[in-house]
Amino acid sequence: MQKPEHSEHATSKDELKSLKLILRKHKFDSKVLDDLLFYFNYLQGNPDEQTQYKRLLPLLKGYTNGVLDKIRQRWVTGKMNLDKASEVMDLIWKISAFDKHLGKPFYSKCNKMLLIIDKWINQYASKHPDKTKALIIKSINYMKQKEESLSSIVPSRFINILMSHAKENMKTPLLKVEVEVIKTFFKSKEWGFLFYGALDSIVITNKANPDMWKVFTLTDFIQLAKKGKLNDKLLKAISTKYEKTKKQQEKLKRFDLPKDKKISYIRMFPRNYDSTVSSILQFSGLLGSTLKSRYPKMKINPPVYSENFQKDLMRSISRDYEKGIRYFSLDLYFHGTKQGFQNHDNIGGSAIDIAKIAKAFPDAKFIINTVACHQAGLSKFTEIAKKSPQLKNRISVFMQTTPEHVNLPAQLNTPVKRLTTEQQPIYSTYYYLFFANALQQGKSYGEAALEADILSRNASYLDAETIIKGELIH
Repeated sequence: MQKPEHSEHATSKDELKSLKLILRKHKFDSKVLDDLLFYFNYLQGNPDEQTQYKRLLPLLKGYTNGVLDKIRQRWVTGKMNLDKASEVMDLIWKISAFDKHLGKPFYSKCNKMLLIIDKWINQYASKHPDKTKALIIKSINYMKQKEESLSSIVPSRFINILMSHAKENMKTPLLKVEVEVIKTFFKSKEWGFLFYGALDSIVITNKANPDMWKVFTLTDFIQLAKKGKLNDKLLKAISTKYEKTKKQQEKLKRFDLPKDKKISYIRMFPRNYDSTVSSILQFSGLLGSTLKSRYPKMKINPPVYSENFQKDLMRSISRDYEKGIRYFSLDLYFHGTKQGFQNHDNIGGSAIDIAKIAKAFPDAKFIINTVACHQAGLSKFTEIAKKSPQLKNRISVFMQTTPEHVNLPAQLNTPVKRLTTEQQPIYSTYYYLFFANALQQGKSYGEAALEADILSRNASYLDAETIIKGELIH
């Protein structure tokens, strides 16, 4: 079935025949769903196709119900297991996008199925903790095999990369004098320079101590050259930050959640399907189970698929607050910019919004964790803590990258074939896999966060940051 190339395209008899065949035989996989959704969106938006669109809607309804029935039957007969959960949840969430054509009740039907599978994952992980541990370790080992290697390249090649980047992405190209500054900088005997393609960045690392490093986007690195700041002072600042970070890490180690208090674990996802976020659905259930094994009084709530960040977060907190719970662990699975959370849904949400919600619950404490790129601007909590001291001791924030950088998944969103349940890699971020593994080893929340930070740095040069009592810990 070919997608129409433009809005003037008229649906041919062959295309309709192909479309009807797929709908009647309930053929489905990720690509088929993508093509069908594209086609029905096209038909719905084209005035000349309204007759065909209305005729096909009953077939679409039968098709989507048939696909969901097939998936449900597999679960009922026990043919589905943990290694299939990620793929199945991705398909169900994707097929829910047909609510645009079938109405909100259809979305609710899909959502209920997602919640059922999530509940099954939690139950499975609770009953089989050893298998869950083995699964996460296998995933970490698989991740190491798939890591993108860092490129230590000759200065001349590096200069070409920087010049091309400046030409294509910046207002002014690299000038000859700036190129000479960079060449001189690269001659350092104590420091090495690596190109990290996954982040489109340059890593400056100390040759004697590989743990002493800093990553810069190519744009930021070029700006430093233009401002005359590629010098020994910059390298000294990297050394000073490293020493400061080592002292701060002791504070992070001491952080933990109470084992004798009730804790509400709230996971939030965008309402509408997102292929990147979808890949982590399965892991979020396993992480919840892992946290509960460490903190027995933690209440694992079903995931919230949010249309409105502020309203949905407020509602989720209020529900458990009214039951007497005063600790809230929030996992926010959204994309992010430096300003806040961002998804195709435009749900909104920022550090300021969360602070306003926290003020509505003056005796509650919040532990916030997010996979969002650029931290979704949550580092602003350091400023918020200064202006609102009452929040300083009530909000702790765990961010998996820096304001300048995106986050990276540890694997692609494609299940690895010919692997058993215990071997199937989990789709997650580097940080979260290391974090869950550390918790399963009996480490505290802070110790696990520190280990995740250190190991994800080594795996991907992602520099996680944390805010505890208003202080930013690198």
